[in-house]
Amino acid sequence: MQLTQRKIKFLSWSAVFAAVLLLYTLTLAPDLVWQDQGDYQWQVAELNLNRPGDVVRVHPLFIVVSHYLGRAAPWSYAYSANFVSALFSAIAAANVFLLVYLLTRGIWPAVLATAVITFSHTFWFVGVQAQSYSMSNAAFTAGLVLLVAYIRQPRQLWLYLLGLAFGLGISAHMMSQIGFAVIFIWFAVLWLKGKFAFSGLLKIVAGWAVGAFLLWFVMYLEYARSGDFTATVASAIWGKWGDAVFNLGRFYILIAKSALFFVLNFPTPLVLLAVGGIWLSFKRDLPKPIPALLAIMTVLYGVFAVRYDVPNQNHFFMPMYILVAVYIGLGFAFMFSTDNNKAAIAASGLLAAAILPMYPLMGYIARNYEVEFGTRRHIPYRDVYRYYIIPWQHNQTGPRRFAEEVLETVPENAV
Repeated sequence: MQLTQRKIKFLSWSAVFAAVLLLYTLTLAPDLVWQDQGDYQWQVAELNLNRPGDVVRVHPLFIVVSHYLGRAAPWSYAYSANFVSALFSAIAAANVFLLVYLLTRGIWPAVLATAVITFSHTFWFVGVQAQSYSMSNAAFTAGLVLLVAYIRQPRQLWLYLLGLAFGLGISAHMMSQIGFAVIFIWFAVLWLKGKFAFSGLLKIVAGWAVGAFLLWFVMYLEYARSGDFTATVASAIWGKWGDAVFNLGRFYILIAKSALFFVLNFPTPLVLLAVGGIWLSFKRDLPKPIPALLAIMTVLYGVFAVRYDVPNQNHFFMPMYILVAVYIGLGFAFMFSTDNNKAAIAASGLLAAAILPMYPLMGYIARNYEVEFGTRRHIPYRDVYRYYIIPWQHNQTGPRRFAEEVLETVPENAV
C-alpha cells in the first residue's frame, strides 16, 4: 500500500516526537528542581492561578495541565510538571521537523534542524524541568506550520487553528506572541490591500480568543482583586517586569552575555549553515512571504531578548534559537540540494552528534578556569558548572536533599 503525503508527514512527525520525548524523559529531572522551575512545581501542586499584580507569571495552561496530569498519573506533582515540559518540548521539536520538511521537501534537512534544536542547551535544559516555555515553543512552532499550510493550501480551517495555537501559547507564556503579532500584521496588510478577506482576520482572532481562555480567567481574578482594568492589562503583559521589558541599559554587557549564550546553544560549525539558509531563503522557491516573515521574527526575538535584563535571559532567546535551527535545515537543503548527498549527510550527522560531548567539555573548561556565573549566593548541593552548562538533569538530586535537610532544622509544623 502506497502511503499518501499526509500519512508520511504524520508518521514522520510522530517518529520525531517519540524520539525526542524518549531522550528528554531519560534525561528528565526526577524530582524537585532549582530556581523558577521549583516555584512552578509548587504552583502546580497548589493549582495556584493567582499572583497579585503579576498575571504574566501565572502561566495558567502549564499549571492546569501539569496539575491534572499529576492527579491522574502515578507520580508526584513535581515530576508531572517536569514531564509536561518534556512532552511539549518534544511537540515543538517535531513541529520544527515538519516546518522544515514543508519548506524543503527534504527529510534530512528536517532531521538536521530537529537534532540541532533538540541538542541545543537552553531548549534541552528547559525541556527536562518544569517550565512553561516548552508550551510556548510548541504553540509558536505549531503556528508557523499552520501558516505555511495556509499559504500552500488556503483553507479557512488553518486560520482558525493558527489563532487557536497562538491563543494557547499566550495562556502558557507571553513569548509566542511576538511571532503571532508579525503574522497577524501581515494578514492585516493583505486585507488592507484587498488580498485577504476580513472574515479571515475574524477567524484568526476567534481562534486566538478561544485558545487564551485560561488567561482571560486569570485576568478576571486579578481584576476582581484590584478593580483596576488598566493595571490588570499591564499585569498580564509585563507584570512586575516592566523595567526589564523596556530596558535599554547595560547594553554592552548584555550583548556579551547574549553572545556567550549563543555559543552555548550552538557549539557546532553547523550554525554556519544558518547564514546560507537566511540568504538563500530569499533566492529559492519558497512561498513569497515566508522568508521575510521568518527574518523579521528572528530579528525581533533577538532584539527583545538581548536587552531583557533578567536572571534567566537565555530562556527568552529560545524562539530565535528555534528559527536559527530552521535556517540550518534550510541552509543544508539549499546548499547541498537533495537527500542523496551521502557525504554531506554523513558529515552533518557527525557534527550534530558531536554537540553532545561539547557540554561536558565546556563544563570542564569553566571549572578548570573557575569561570564566574554571576550567581549571588552559593546554594548547597548545587554544582554550578554541572547545573548551568550541562543541559540534561536526570542526576539532579540536590534540591530534594537541600529541602529535606532544611525541614529537619525547623520545629514540627513550622512550615
